[in-house]
Amino acid sequence: MNAFHLTGTERERLQDLLLNTRNTGLYRRTLALLEVDRGRPVAHIAQLLQVSRWSIYHWMDRYRNQGGPEALRDKHRTGRPRHWAEEWAGLLHQAMAQGPETWGYAGSQWTVPQLRELLTRLTNRRLSALTLRRRLRDLGYEWNRSEHRFQSGAPTRKGPKNTARRAAGLVVAVKATPKHAARQSPKVVDALKS
Repeated sequence: MNAFHLTGTERERLQDLLLNTRNTGLYRRTLALLEVDRGRPVAHIAQLLQVSRWSIYHWMDRYRNQGGPEALRDKHRTGRPRHWAEEWAGLLHQAMAQGPETWGYAGSQWTVPQLRELLTRLTNRRLSALTLRRRLRDLGYEWNRSEHRFQSGAPTRKGPKNTARRAAGLVVAVKATPKHAARQSPKVVDALKS
């Protein structure tokens, strides 16, 4: 048996919090405490909420010792420290202004892998491609994708095999009237015989 019991006022406050919160973590913690108060075993509640029993015991302790419902709210966390150093912005501006050839890379425009390699060389820190793209966007740079154009006679998506055969002189298209279109088909001609 658990030695955790709520007063009528505490229960009402937690029920009100349960109905009005949009925070899923706070909802789970509040629900767990209300269920413990109803007499449900902690192990059963933990299984339903997919948390450890120790998490529920910790929530009960926080509620009792750290100020009631407010103790159940998520605390502000700073998160992982940034890998980006602000002085690297100057390196990026310089690299973007000079172009990849100046730094010994092929091509007339920078690619993300090239910039990552350059920054790794200059700073001894490896950034993710996502971080580098984010920083470039923050610095006002935009990525433009190259346009791909097909040459005449090159295979297309609609009929790569047919187009390639036509280019080689192996297929002769037969014009058909709509009435006879189903009966006629392209004739394959052996280009070597002619």
